[in-house]
Amino acid sequence: MKTNKPYAAALQPMLAPNKILGMDIPWTGMTYPKLMSKKYNGIRILGMNGDWYSRNMSIYKINPEVARYFTHLLEYQVANNVVLDGEFNSNSMNTVGQTRSILAGTIPMPSDFMFKCFYEVPYSVWNMAHRVPISALLSTTLPGDRVQCVTQKVIHTQDEALHIIESTAHLNIEGYMFLDPQAFYRHGKASITDKKLGRVAIGKEMLTPEQEILLKFKYYGDDEDAKIVGLSPRQERHSSAPKLQHATGYAKPTYKEEAFDTTDVAGTMICFIEGEPDNMIYAPFPVGFDMEQRRKAYAHFGSGSEYDLQNQWICFRRLLCEDRGKPIAIKKVQFRDSKD
Repeated sequence: MKTNKPYAAALQPMLAPNKILGMDIPWTGMTYPKLMSKKYNGIRILGMNGDWYSRNMSIYKINPEVARYFTHLLEYQVANNVVLDGEFNSNSMNTVGQTRSILAGTIPMPSDFMFKCFYEVPYSVWNMAHRVPISALLSTTLPGDRVQCVTQKVIHTQDEALHIIESTAHLNIEGYMFLDPQAFYRHGKASITDKKLGRVAIGKEMLTPEQEILLKFKYYGDDEDAKIVGLSPRQERHSSAPKLQHATGYAKPTYKEEAFDTTDVAGTMICFIEGEPDNMIYAPFPVGFDMEQRRKAYAHFGSGSEYDLQNQWICFRRLLCEDRGKPIAIKKVQFRDSKD
């Protein structure tokens, strides 16, 4: 099931920059109208060339028993010469690890597991032969079961966006995406502030650094404080370490403990959360805390020297939809003044 004119697989899908509205980018920088859609926490995937591709544009190996539920979408993609850009996701098993396991066939597929399509990108647009506004690429109807065309709502003001965010905060979802409907589909990070490009003209407007093509809002909690009580060492895997393949042949390979070497560089900060003495987290280092600083911190931990981080306080935020006992998406980590 291949197309006569294969798509340029080296071109990555459009991705939002690593910036969060309300944290890294102020709401006041937004221009309107915007298209607002729910943010899904699954596996980004593209149907193209009669196969499923990852966001890094390598063929994603899906267990055949799972893949057969989505064959009709690849048939549609080939017949219509479009790239189906979307995400595999289940609302009931809503983590990347669970989605990966479902696609590998290592855990049963829940009834709400489906392909959620963002865009149908024609071959000529994907290969940049011509450009059309993103609003013309939104997927609205796809055949068969286990498929959902992601709903986009037109937002005209900041108050309108914030009202939706506040009214759905109790639903335990990850967040929302905001898309400029007049922008063009762009491969890779969809920021118009790329250092190599500077300001980029979209239509007749010159956009400011705050006015990105695609932005995301996530439900992060308020600032929390935690005390550093230890440092975990950074692990490095041997390049020749054998992979342990799951019996299905499609799960992500794992490695034995002996495949890793313990380095003299700190990997994460082991912290106890203020007011929750039994709640420990492994927090990443603040942005800008380089490898040499992490090496010194690991060597001097508990020494009382200027590099000692023992009992140092940090401030951080985490996603509200995550298990509080196992936070993963910790953000805005900062060292703070002592509280003792």
